[in-house]
Amino acid sequence: MGSPPRRLSACRAAGPAAVVSFPLSVKEQCQLTGLHHAGAYHTLIARQLNNRAPIARRATEAARLRIVGWDAPSHGRIPPFPLVTPSFRACRGISPLLDYTAMAWTKERIEKMIADGVEEGPTLDYKRAASLEKSDDKRIEITKDVSSFANSSGGTIIYGVAEFQDGDRRHLPERPDPIQRAEISKEWLEQIIQTIQPRIEGLQVYPVAWDEKANTVCYVVEIPQSDTAHQARDHRYHMRYNFTTQAMEDYQVRDVMNRGTHPRIRGWIFVNKHPGRPGEGTILVRLKNVGRILARHFMVHLQLPLDMNGLISVQGPVVMHEREDGFCHELRLMPESAESPLFPGSDTTLQRPIRTDISEWRHVNGRPMDSVRDVRVRMFADEMPAIEATLEVGSVLFDWAEVSTPAPAP
Repeated sequence: MGSPPRRLSACRAAGPAAVVSFPLSVKEQCQLTGLHHAGAYHTLIARQLNNRAPIARRATEAARLRIVGWDAPSHGRIPPFPLVTPSFRACRGISPLLDYTAMAWTKERIEKMIADGVEEGPTLDYKRAASLEKSDDKRIEITKDVSSFANSSGGTIIYGVAEFQDGDRRHLPERPDPIQRAEISKEWLEQIIQTIQPRIEGLQVYPVAWDEKANTVCYVVEIPQSDTAHQARDHRYHMRYNFTTQAMEDYQVRDVMNRGTHPRIRGWIFVNKHPGRPGEGTILVRLKNVGRILARHFMVHLQLPLDMNGLISVQGPVVMHEREDGFCHELRLMPESAESPLFPGSDTTLQRPIRTDISEWRHVNGRPMDSVRDVRVRMFADEMPAIEATLEVGSVLFDWAEVSTPAPAP
């Protein structure tokens, strides 16, 4: 493709819908997206675009904002997560738990979220100004909402945005509904939040000035996922489930409290078919230790379909496993050295080469072998409860797909 300046020029000339089939360095990635240092780029997991949308719709949405086609083995680079501009991360309400560089909350950022119709979800909640009324019921609701995020996956609450009330558009932002700063101060809100027991470490409250003459403001509360369970003012434990806050069962409280006794690992998988190198590909699994406990031993167990938009074979050790719904490649990914712990806050990428130029898979008797239709992943780390997930084939081919155990139905 030529020198770095020519590559960057070609990317810019192609416009925001460019799909790039050559590797870019971190410096080039940052230059292309208007960012100025490697720590400023942000990651986006495909499932966070729109969990309920079909893969094709998610791909269309992401293609306007991303660069794909990294060729890791030939250039010594692991494919990075798709790059997105800070404004895109802002309007998506993505949880701050993946160590994204901090980004200021502004009036323009919130207005863009409203204009773009960014929907509430497990890590984002909108609250009207009336939610901060100084009544006992409202004080309890504040602590229930905030503690539920800490007990779940963390997230953001924006006080000062009204939602639509009709069924079809419920959970979508309707309009700004700013708060009178003279009546409800940041200090008052922080005092109410601090009545949650125990206190939530790392929580931040950001006042966003709205109208200087009217002295109005929105309050943005960013809540990290906690290593223990937090109790609201009603002396109960709550968790976030989709768009709602619900009381926790006893086993859920115990699970949350155990976060501080074993490693907590998050994982993503991406099956990268290398552009420009027909027949070659790589299975990539990225693991990140998001807890405070050292992970001394970890392993990923995979079941991959024979057919992943084309037949594949996997470099050994691997076995051909027969399930009720067909055949799959079964393999384990582990670090090369048993003495390679995963320290808190650190991450690693496990990988295995694949071939994508396979013409057929047949039984020993000559019959074709039917392929399973999903990807199954199990992640283990010391005493951590196993994380299990069943993923669509398209999601792991399209982008990095997060591996997470589905939440139990309420």
